[in-house]
Amino acid sequence: MDGELYVCSPLYKQHYRLTTGACLEDPQLRAQKVDIRIDEAGVWLAGA
Repeated sequence: MDGELYVCSPLYKQHYRLTTGACLEDPQLRAQKVDIRIDEAGVWLAGA
């Protein structure tokens, strides 16, 4: 799209920018960001 990374909702067909959570189709929507850590044991979510 514009060099950014996005994730798409397969049900609603909305695109969310990974760096901010902003929705391209509806500026009022925002995906929650979660900090992660990746190591040899797996992917770890912050607070989990």
